[in-house]
Amino acid sequence: MKISFVAMFSLIALLCIGCTTVPPNNSNLSFRTESISEPPLNTEVTMAIGDTLIIQGTRVTSKGIVILSDCCDGFVKKGSYQVGFRKSDKIYFRGNGISGNKFMATAYYLEYNLGSGELYYVYTSGAMNVVQPGKTKITSFKYTDISVDSPDAFQRTLIYLGKTGNLLKFGYRETSNGYARPAFSNEISYDLNESNIIGYQKAKLQVIEATNTTIRYKVLSYFD
Repeated sequence: MKISFVAMFSLIALLCIGCTTVPPNNSNLSFRTESISEPPLNTEVTMAIGDTLIIQGTRVTSKGIVILSDCCDGFVKKGSYQVGFRKSDKIYFRGNGISGNKFMATAYYLEYNLGSGELYYVYTSGAMNVVQPGKTKITSFKYTDISVDSPDAFQRTLIYLGKTGNLLKFGYRETSNGYARPAFSNEISYDLNESNIIGYQKAKLQVIEATNTTIRYKVLSYFD
C-alpha cells in the first residue's frame, strides 16, 4: 500500500498533537483534610429557606489559584482552581473554567511559577495539522489556600424547608462520594407549639424566630 507524502505528513502531525505533553489532572501537591461541623455551637445564625442549617463532613485545603476576573479573551473564567500538578518550580491547574482558544486548542491549563510568582494561560493547539503552543500572562489572580467540602466524603446536612402555621419543615440528607443516599434522605416536621427545641438523631437546634422565608436559631449539638 502506498501513502503519499502529504498524507504521511498529516498523519505524523496528528499523532504529534495527540501525544502533546500535558500536565495530568491528578495531584502531587499537599492537601490538608479536616472534619467540619458548622455553624459553631451556641451561636445565633440566620438562614433562608433552602439553606443548610447544620453540616458535618470533610473539608480539603490546599494551595490553589483564584482568578479574580475573566481573562484571556474569556477562555479563563473567574473562580478557584485547586487540583494541581507540580513539576519542579511550576504548578499546573486545570478545571471547568478553562477552555480552548480560537486555534482549536487540544490542551489548555494554568501554569504558575513558584519562583517568579507569574501565572500563564498555556495552550497547545492544532490548526491545519500543525502544533502551535502559546501562552498568555494573567495578572489578576491570587495564589492562596483554598478550602472546599470534599465530594468524596460522607456528609450530613439539615436543610430548612419553611413554615406553615406553627409547623416547621426540614430536610435531612446524607451524601457519600458526592451522591445522595436515598434511604437516608427524608423530610421532617416539628410543631413550635410543643417546643422551640427541635432534634434529629443527636443534632439539636433552638429556634429563636422562624418565618416561611428565614429562620434564626442556635445549634445546641451536632449529629455526632
